Amino acid sequence: MSRRVEIIMPDAGPLISLAMGGALDTLLLVDVPIRIVDQVLYEVTKSDKYPGAKEVKEFVAAHPKSILKTDTNVGRLAAMEREINPNANQRGLGDAAVAEFMGRLDEYIASDAPVLLVYEDGDLNSIRITHARRVHLIGTREFLVGLERSKLIPSAKEIVDRVIGLGRNPSTRTSEQPADTDQGPSVWLPPRPRLG
Repeated sequence: MSRRVEIIMPDAGPLISLAMGGALDTLLLVDVPIRIVDQVLYEVTKSDKYPGAKEVKEFVAAHPKSILKTDTNVGRLAAMEREINPNANQRGLGDAAVAEFMGRLDEYIASDAPVLLVYEDGDLNSIRITHARRVHLIGTREFLVGLERSKLIPSAKEIVDRVIGLGRNPSTRTSEQPADTDQGPSVWLPPRPRLG
């Protein structure tokens, strides 16, 4: 017996890579709501000059019922600071907002629900809550390979090759770690339809 994750909460890396690979819509194939932390979304989309920024902005706008921007105190304070000083140095606030969100996870998601965290940044492992029993970690490459194995996309390699061809190399320092739930390890892929 296993329990399916209820949510995906990507950090900036997967959003950028999937946007560059023309594959943001792969997130919708899992068929669960996707929460994006406010400060992470701001950092990814603050300038159309950034790789994938325009695509992420359009993707979020096109799927308001599936993509949920999640507000944090860090994100609210950062927005207030930008109003006062548009050139404020806000380095590291995306990580701080993710850490806050993960620390307050029970306020957003049922306390016994496993959470799928798609990531690329090796530093994400340093956020203590990512090692909690309910967090299912997966890298962008592993996410795409899982979709391919389930026949939801034709080729993970084609997407990754497109991203690499545009000068970005999705992290290879990631690995899948299922959450440990009372019903067994978490699963994130949608159930396959029964035949016949």
